[in-house]
Amino acid sequence: VTANPFLINEDHFALVIMRDISKLKQIERKIIESEIKFRSIFENSLDGIFVTTIDGIYLYGNLSGVKMFGYENEELLKGKTVLTHIAEREREKLLEFITMRYKDEIQKHDIDLIGLRKDGSEFPINFSTSLYTIKDEFYGLAIIKDITYQKENERKIIESEIKFRSIFENAYDGIGVMDVKGNFLYGNSSIIDLIGFENNIEFTKAHLFEFVIDNRKDFSREFIKSLSEGKSVPDLMEATIKNKKGKEIDIEARINIFK
Repeated sequence: VTANPFLINEDHFALVIMRDISKLKQIERKIIESEIKFRSIFENSLDGIFVTTIDGIYLYGNLSGVKMFGYENEELLKGKTVLTHIAEREREKLLEFITMRYKDEIQKHDIDLIGLRKDGSEFPINFSTSLYTIKDEFYGLAIIKDITYQKENERKIIESEIKFRSIFENAYDGIGVMDVKGNFLYGNSSIIDLIGFENNIEFTKAHLFEFVIDNRKDFSREFIKSLSEGKSVPDLMEATIKNKKGKEIDIEARINIFK
């Protein structure tokens, strides 16, 4: 509302102008809500969130990001560049990634790197960045995740797989993997030798029925049917099979179902 006083024949009047600003207030409210929401995400995120200049100089950082690199508050980060906290051997890799991201030359939004803390210790991080403008000024938004636990879990999985594969391959007993239709997918050397194949490639082209003796065909069909329908099957059984040369062999088979 604006009011402009004026005189007419020495009488005082006021010109009142009113404007409907409902939409403007709605926009202002949405801006404030958006800012509050962003600040809440920014401050409470477990990941490090940093605002930088186009040259990679830190302007702001949330508490998680500041502590991630061994600082107490964001003031100690100001003036430093993103490269300060990347292991020296990885800096060229990061520069190339950022340049290509800002030029939209790659679709990938993130990259795994080695981070560098204030005390010189290293740790694995995932780094993502995007470019945005405010009043014709360019800024960078970097999100950095500490992936120490993720990498440790990956290492444990690899070690477990290596250990399992070693046990699998060197087991005296024959071990084979079969789908619910009776097709063999993989076997260790013991089961390949037992059935008479030359290698795993031949074995994976085989089907359970090829080794079943004639008087057990019906049982084998019911066994495969139960597997495919998700029904329970005996976990231990004795059977007679025939190898590739037709020789009959008595075996004890233990069945373990997994997904």
